[in-house]
Amino acid sequence: MRAWSALAAVVAGGLAAVVAPAGLASAATVNVPTQTVSFTTVGEHAFAVPLGVTSISVVAIGGRGGSGYVPGGLGAQVEANVRVSPGSTIYAEVGGNGAPASLTRNESAAGGAGGGEPGGQWQDGIVAQELAVTPDSGAGGGGASDLQTCPIASCQPIDTGSGALLLVAGGGGGAGAESQGGNGGTPTGANAGPDGNYNDSPTEIGLGATDTASGSNYYDMGNSGPVPHCSGDSGDSFGGGGGGGGYYCGGGGAAWFLGAGGGGGSSYGPAGASYSVATQDPSVTITYQTAFLLAPASRSSLALDAASGYITQQVPDGAASQLWQLVPQGSLYQIVNLADGDCLTTSGNAGAQLFLWFCTTASSQDLWQLPANFGATATGSLIWNPGDNLFIEVYGGSTAAGGAIDAAPYNGGYASQYFLTFPG
Repeated sequence: MRAWSALAAVVAGGLAAVVAPAGLASAATVNVPTQTVSFTTVGEHAFAVPLGVTSISVVAIGGRGGSGYVPGGLGAQVEANVRVSPGSTIYAEVGGNGAPASLTRNESAAGGAGGGEPGGQWQDGIVAQELAVTPDSGAGGGGASDLQTCPIASCQPIDTGSGALLLVAGGGGGAGAESQGGNGGTPTGANAGPDGNYNDSPTEIGLGATDTASGSNYYDMGNSGPVPHCSGDSGDSFGGGGGGGGYYCGGGGAAWFLGAGGGGGSSYGPAGASYSVATQDPSVTITYQTAFLLAPASRSSLALDAASGYITQQVPDGAASQLWQLVPQGSLYQIVNLADGDCLTTSGNAGAQLFLWFCTTASSQDLWQLPANFGATATGSLIWNPGDNLFIEVYGGSTAAGGAIDAAPYNGGYASQYFLTFPG
């Protein structure tokens, strides 16, 4: 906590007289604090974008394909920075792993939540008896994990053209008898692996999905044409693996002889996204910065600075005294300086320079009203103290570094509007 050269008298819950504060104890550069939220339970999770947050870092992992005698495909991992609207709600959909192959006759192995496709059944067991092995179904494909701007109930199916789909991590394909499922998309889904000991024909393997089409397998394409075919085929003794869910689903494995694995589902992300495969369980993790710079619209290359205890506009230098965080207080907010945790405060007198003071809920003079789209407007946002109906502004409309920041009645100029930006 910063030391003052003298104390202000607090009268009737308000600041009656404020003397000049001493400088902050430290204006050293700091690591910008972040907040991380991880969703690991299969299903839909609503995430309320905090006020002032315009970009989030997302890591999504799709579900694994189910295993049988061999493993299923791994889920994709997609990492990206995603633009969001402050105050909006977005939805993280966590996919599920595909079910393992079933030893029960005429029973399918379920695909994972998020579009994983079921594996095909085994029906008679004659071939397995001749081979002296146990028959089994194809395993289920893993489901996709994604991030979208609307809940499943109101906007499925969705695509990138709608603008609602922000990011998708494809699921792995389910295993066939000796054919491993294909991995989730990087961003194209991988084909299933070939059968091992029996060297089953590559025409049966499930093909990975692309960014424009679902997969199938060459055997079914030969019989039905180039149409999507994502569930695993049923066969005498071994079912085909289900395709992985994704932006498009992976192709299901055919089951003419042993049953092949399913292909991986494709992935999608914004420009700059990175793609890989993951061994971890499905999840969606969101990270965002919680501290920001406030730049006056009248000269957006400067930032509010509290290094002296009084608020001025200065050239950004990475100092903690230029970083601010929002702390909700009912429908209002305290604007807290990162250097020492004190609050942006007005004396209540029009034209008086703003300063830092101990945060307190006993006074309204550190409580500020923010618009619902704070930080997202092209012209800057207003910030005002409803107790005194005074707006944060640059004194005299100055565009010079070192200009004072005061509170005054709104005058309609850019000096009363502020951009929210993030360092780095």
